[in-house]
Amino acid sequence: MAHKQHWENLMVFYGEAHQNTINVLTHVIGVPIIICSVFAAISLIPIGPLETSWLLVAGLSLYYLYLDLVFGVSIIPLLVGLNLIAQYAVQQFSQTDILIWSAAGFFGGYILQFVGHAIEGKKPSLVQNPVMAMVVAPLFMVAELYKLLGLRSELNEAVEKRLKNS
Repeated sequence: MAHKQHWENLMVFYGEAHQNTINVLTHVIGVPIIICSVFAAISLIPIGPLETSWLLVAGLSLYYLYLDLVFGVSIIPLLVGLNLIAQYAVQQFSQTDILIWSAAGFFGGYILQFVGHAIEGKKPSLVQNPVMAMVVAPLFMVAELYKLLGLRSELNEAVEKRLKNS
């Protein structure tokens, strides 16, 4: 399966710079903040009757399901939940406030992650491929949760083996 190999390649790409527990923790906190900030900001861009952020949720969900059905299904509630939080904020606050809070969350989330990378002593994946790093980060966090719970060990072992050989 080509997409299984692609999935492993993405996990190795992202995992190379995320081996330190503190760095991973900064991402577990920072990535959802960034996602919610992006959802809130793009919700301000009208596209007919749909909230723009739901289009992003749908697109990301389809991509994640393509990469790995189990992780894809696992991440959809997170994406929906973060978007619901963003939608609630958009309904409660002015556009200016949403833009300010979105910028603060976006940059604050990245600053937190850069601190984690400084602790680990490795450049962020964002430096190598910004778009791919932003898309893979949420799914990597789900994969880390599965690893912590001892689930999907075959995938974790394949990625760990490739990381040791790289």
